[in-house]
Amino acid sequence: MSPDDALMTEVRNGDLDKLAALYEKYHRPLFAYFFKMTSNAPASEDLVHVVFCKVLKYREHFRAGDGTFAVWLFRIAHNAGIDHFHKEKPFHNAENVEDLDLESDADPVGDLERKEKAARMRRALNGLTDVQRETLILSRYQGLTYEEIAKVMKCREGTIKARVFRAMETLRGLYGALEKSS
Repeated sequence: MSPDDALMTEVRNGDLDKLAALYEKYHRPLFAYFFKMTSNAPASEDLVHVVFCKVLKYREHFRAGDGTFAVWLFRIAHNAGIDHFHKEKPFHNAENVEDLDLESDADPVGDLERKEKAARMRRALNGLTDVQRETLILSRYQGLTYEEIAKVMKCREGTIKARVFRAMETLRGLYGALEKSS
């Protein structure tokens, strides 16, 4: 049993203080996941809180033997994201991800180039379908395995492999087109 699974088992058994450690570890990855999906910092922060409220509410449903805590958490996040997009139409590019990062005075030219590349990547990601974008975010940015993503998205591992492949192909094309137009 992983340390996260052990902590969540303690939360499930009534030691709610242990949830703080899980929140500390996962609130940033969840925020990044939602921000890449919504491009909206306030909505992403709200969704992180929704996820942890659901973790608390449905803690009895966690079973360490059924998969890792991270998979269970991102399954809840996936469902919270679906609920969010059903309530609100996605509003891409609401904010610039670069505005959330602290700027460095050490290398202003390098910072500008990194910001331009990040902006192109964000626009290219926004050009993917919602399913492609989410699959790629879980795989490349959150580091989940194909098997774990399949559990999160409730589909076969082969489907995830195909989605990642197609998403990467589409992303390369979109990014290349944006790079040429710059």
